[in-house]
Amino acid sequence: MVVNYYETYAGLYEVEGVDNLKEAEERIREDIMEGRRQGPDQCCDSGIWVTERNGRGKKKLAKILYGMSLGLDYADGIEYAEEEIKCITEELEGIGDSLRNVLETIASANEDMEKFVDDLLKGE
Repeated sequence: MVVNYYETYAGLYEVEGVDNLKEAEERIREDIMEGRRQGPDQCCDSGIWVTERNGRGKKKLAKILYGMSLGLDYADGIEYAEEEIKCITEELEGIGDSLRNVLETIASANEDMEKFVDDLLKGE
């Protein structure tokens, strides 16, 4: 099983001597990166997504990726859905952990696509 835990931090900073928002953003980023300001310490969001590293987890990921591809004019259409999902599932076997983790993170934000694809396959 792979557990993806994430946190998002936020902080408020005052910036003086800038003319626009872009300059203010750049100054804050540079100051934090170069250690002149402390990074944000207020956690404003967190979440977790668990992926099973077995056939079922890969098929779920494949369905989500397929569903997302329909809107990108990548997939051939619903008549080839099962074949496309099978191909995506097989191709997931050959990718490295780093890319797989990126795809799982993208899929976690689009989990509703699995139900969408299931409904399409059922003809609903």
